[in-house]
Amino acid sequence: MHIFFDGEIFTLQQYGGISLVFDQIAERISNDYPNTEVTRYRWPRQQPELIKQLYPKLGVGHALRLIDRLTLLNAVKKSEPDVYHPTYYRVPRGLSSAVVITIHDMIPELHPEVGGVFNTYIRFAKRRALRRATHVVAVSEKTKEDIVQLTEIDSGKITVIHPAPNPYFRHTESPTNVETGEEDYFLYVGRRDFYKNFLNLLHAYGEWPANSNIRLRCVGGRNQWSASEKSLLRKYNITKRVNLYGHVSESELLDHYRKALAFVYPSTIEGFGIPPLEAMLCGTPVLISKVAPMTEVVGEAGCYFDPDDPADIREAFDIILNDENRMRLIEKGTKHVQKYTWESTTEQIYELYNQLV
Repeated sequence: MHIFFDGEIFTLQQYGGISLVFDQIAERISNDYPNTEVTRYRWPRQQPELIKQLYPKLGVGHALRLIDRLTLLNAVKKSEPDVYHPTYYRVPRGLSSAVVITIHDMIPELHPEVGGVFNTYIRFAKRRALRRATHVVAVSEKTKEDIVQLTEIDSGKITVIHPAPNPYFRHTESPTNVETGEEDYFLYVGRRDFYKNFLNLLHAYGEWPANSNIRLRCVGGRNQWSASEKSLLRKYNITKRVNLYGHVSESELLDHYRKALAFVYPSTIEGFGIPPLEAMLCGTPVLISKVAPMTEVVGEAGCYFDPDDPADIREAFDIILNDENRMRLIEKGTKHVQKYTWESTTEQIYELYNQLV
């Protein structure tokens, strides 16, 4: 069997959950399934670091993506794969192979009013890819439910296959020290788009009496505060208590996770949600929104709160300050996250390929 992965997602982001998914699946199929040929298409074939840095630049990046798109069709036809699995939503016309599409979320469809031109492009590309798909993979039951409700895809054509956390974070031991100290902090990881609900987290933290003793660290996303974020930081006089780190290396992120008093995930909408699982791998308790699919992914291993209620978020803060509660969540999380492995994910994906071929 010959499987062809395109490289579109790697032209759109240098790091992220979707990139992780396809890096892991393609690498494991290449290494663990000897009778399978895997093509991981890139233009140029070996992307130098310079090319990766040029993709985000306006104009230059557009030209590079255009070349990548034009050379893709010829590469697929020459390869004649059995399965074509795009990393995003790019499906050339006239393919004779089975086409598998992974849907990571339906946020652009749920909120078409947000995101401008890029949001419109994603919705168009996704609709077109779904029309050409032989089968669809949804990363959660909630995402499958959204696909069925928002498109004409039959539920029988959709298989739910969960991703897993970055395996890099498995190479660590759970911390046993639950003592609080001078630099204790809650950790937030990821972008701060509207559905991430970060402003409500700032409201909750700003009005929390203990914020003078416990910092809030924000890793990833924009490297600068938005106007709304700055306004809240000034309103609550917490500018020096909330620290912004932007993009960090894997080793730095591991350090942020391991030393955090707790990981906080206030999202109102997600397709899956990998960061809470990464926190669990690092032995960090998880405070998380009580909405799907977070309840599906985290199960009983998290401390839940109403993401729309800052008072409820503050209550979760107070709960985690109790050493007994914290250790109980660490134990539950450490056990729960073992269910999510890339070996299992890849096995399910490969079995789907076999069925389609």
